[in-house]
This record gives sequence, C-alpha cells and structure tokens, in this order.
Amino acid sequence: PAHEVAAENNSAALPAAASEVLRKALGVDPAQRYASVGAFFEALKTAVGTPGPADTRPRAFLSYRRDESAMAAHVLTAGLSQRHDISVFLDTERVVSAALFPDELERAIESCDIFLCLLARKTLASAWVNQEIRLALKLNKRIIPVFQEGFLMPKSPKIPSEYSETLRNREAVYLLDQKGIYIDAAIEKLARMIIDSVRTKDKRRT
Repeated sequence: PAHEVAAENNSAALPAAASEVLRKALGVDPAQRYASVGAFFEALKTAVGTPGPADTRPRAFLSYRRDESAMAAHVLTAGLSQRHDISVFLDTERVVSAALFPDELERAIESCDIFLCLLARKTLASAWVNQEIRLALKLNKRIIPVFQEGFLMPKSPKIPSEYSETLRNREAVYLLDQKGIYIDAAIEKLARMIIDSVRTKDKRRT
C-alpha cells in the first residue's frame, strides 16, 4: 500500500485512505474503477485531506543476499511485522547486477532505526550487501548481525576491515534455519533487541 511505502521511505505522511483510492483506480476490472478522471481526482483529494495516524513503529532495514537467504529473510520479516509490529524494509526487487545503487535503498537505510544484516555462507561476497553495510556504518546505524547456519567470516582482505570487526563484535542473533529449530525464539530475541534499542535512542533524544 502506498501509505506504507511512503512511511518506509521516510516520505511525507500519506493516509491509508489514499492507498484505498489508488487501489480502486488501478483495478484490473474497468467496472471496479472510478467512472471518470474527475471522480478519481475528487476521491483522492478527499483521501489526502484526511490525516492518518503517524507510523511510530520501530523501523528495520533487512540486508541479505537474495539467492541464499530469500526464504529466511521473508520468515524474519513476517515474524517481526506480524507478531511484534516492527516495520521491516525488505527489498524484493533488487537486481544485483545493477550498475548504480538505488536511491530507494539509500533512503530506506537512512530512515531505519536498526540495520539487520542476514549472513549466510556467501553473503559477504556480494558487492551489493557490502555497499549496504558501508552505508549503514557511514550513517552510524545500529547494526544487528543475524547469522544463518553455515556462515563463515571471510578472512581479510576479502572484505573491508572497517566492518569485518563490526560484524564480529556486535551482539548477534543465530538463526538455525537449516535445522528449522528455535526460529521463533530467534525472532523473539531479535524483536526485543530492536525494540530496546529504539527505546534507548528515544530516551536519549528526550
């Protein structure tokens, strides 16, 4: 929904009512759409003029290597969002071979409270993931590594030293995804870490 995308990208607040108007306007069946452009315009104007509640949920960015960790990434996202009301930015449209790092991802990392790094065996061989980690460090984001089974930290100089130690020294979560055990417990621990970190940051601000 458009209002959720706007919140995830730290854009101007968009009411949920606007998302419903856009959903109707983009309906596959013409009979379900607005009868005219004018009717669509009036509906959208009314919806945008209706203030919606501010999204105060903790915001996390989940960095992962798609070919290795897509299933685990979706499990984590579902658990955190559905059971703990944590907003998770999960990039499912990424093209690893893209020449330029998308502005959308930069904005998402900049606006997140917590940067989650899902680490499988070959994750740190991905230039894309490396760029996300570098940006999180540059922006001084709290980083929580989530180690999947089989992960091995590459030896220097395979990965930049500025974050190899960061990943080693941070308090981490271990996801036994291959065995399929303790996954709920890992999600619970991760949720507590995210919520506690956001609360601590909010106290510092006040």
